[in-house]
Amino acid sequence: MFDLPALQNAFIMLMDWKVLMVIPIGLLYSIIVGAIPGFTTSMAITTLLPLTYVLDPLSAIVILASAYGGAIYGGSITAILLHTPGTPASAATAIEGYAMTQKGEASRALGLATTASSIGGAFSYLFVFFVMVPISWFALRFSSPELFAVAVFGITILAVIRGSSLAKGIAAGFFGFLLGLVGMTAYGQTRATFGRVELIEGFPTVTVLIGLLAFSQIFTMLEQKYIVQTGREFEPNFRDMVKASAETFKDWFNLIRSSLIGTFVGLMPAAGSSIASFISYNEASRNSKVPFGNGNPAGIIASEAANNASEGGAMATMLSLGIPGSPSSAIIMGALLIHGIRPGPKLFIPKDYDPYSGMTFVYAIILTQILAAILTWPMGLTISKWGSRIIKIETKVLAPLIAFLCVVGSFASRSFIFDASIMVVFGLIGFVFSKYGYPPVAIVLGIILGPIADGELMRSAMLFFGNPWMIFTRPIVIVLFSITAAALLFTAFGELRKKKKPAEESSDD
Repeated sequence: MFDLPALQNAFIMLMDWKVLMVIPIGLLYSIIVGAIPGFTTSMAITTLLPLTYVLDPLSAIVILASAYGGAIYGGSITAILLHTPGTPASAATAIEGYAMTQKGEASRALGLATTASSIGGAFSYLFVFFVMVPISWFALRFSSPELFAVAVFGITILAVIRGSSLAKGIAAGFFGFLLGLVGMTAYGQTRATFGRVELIEGFPTVTVLIGLLAFSQIFTMLEQKYIVQTGREFEPNFRDMVKASAETFKDWFNLIRSSLIGTFVGLMPAAGSSIASFISYNEASRNSKVPFGNGNPAGIIASEAANNASEGGAMATMLSLGIPGSPSSAIIMGALLIHGIRPGPKLFIPKDYDPYSGMTFVYAIILTQILAAILTWPMGLTISKWGSRIIKIETKVLAPLIAFLCVVGSFASRSFIFDASIMVVFGLIGFVFSKYGYPPVAIVLGIILGPIADGELMRSAMLFFGNPWMIFTRPIVIVLFSITAAALLFTAFGELRKKKKPAEESSDD
């Protein structure tokens, strides 16, 4: 099962001080960058890319992969403290995390997020370590029809992110789906761009996310003096963070399930950490006796374990098949190609003249990322403790600061002034939708899933010579669609049952 000589050589490679030194550097830099709204995981990795030119291949991929996990985790810090996800992968975390912050439990929420992120990342790479070959085979089974089914399956998450009702959640989600269809189609035609060149690639996810979840909160924030609700004192407490870490392990089933979901979603090209996070959040909600949306710790654990676990799955797909599972892994793959290393099946074949080949190199990468995931815990808690002091600032000072960061973050993603205008518009949409019970997060989900569903359906139609109905001949597609239908029906009947009970009780009175 294992190549023991290769594993021994991998440990020897890890003893190089250069390799060990770049891990904390990549983590520290990316956690800080990931916490800044608008600065995505890809941007954190890209800015480190020039540094890798002077490093050896192993150190180069180690610092970039460490930055990958660090940036995903970093986004949870501002998501919890300010309802401003640093990265799209932390959008689900903001739902429960910010609610806990408003109740004076920011330290607890940060402790849960840090531990779940660390465990999720370590679990995914450990899982990949044992089953690299089987999961590579599994990933090959997913083509356009299966990815379309996964995107449609994401609709079931709207059953959880429902707002004041399931109907409003679905309405907001499909509104996002329609917005996600703006831009260029898989056939190369533009759609609903109204002549704006900036919309050819569709509405930028980062900009929309900042507007709907961050800028919209400014209007609500100004109604109170502090983010923390009146009467609930808050003081950053390292001890509370450590206690929350122990609490994370008590919810071990949710932790393992979410890590597995994240790993398998990460294996699928184009799925990514955002979808992994929402799917895991959805499954945790289904199995929770306590409703989500008001600060349920299980939601933070599910979201953060899954989005960090997706990193291991995406890296496994990239290394074993040469197919980047996400934009971030595509950048890392580019760094490997710069160093003359081509990911794919041939990477596992050792070459006598090349120490950076064969299972030795693969094992070395996996082991360093397990170490990086473990280091995320102490580094993350330390950074979070000092960063959490920001919520003690009065909202009259904090709101303009967040507005400034929102404008800078939306501009930084593509360097278009037009994006700042889009952010403001979506901020107003998010405020109005929230006021009337329509969840803004559902719009974000629709914008993420819409382009995936549309593009993969068109590719499936081309694959089956213009007959998209042929996708239902695929076993994995049938299973996913069956689960989707069952989940939505189950939620709808449950909501009808709840409405009937009060009516029956009032009639009895």
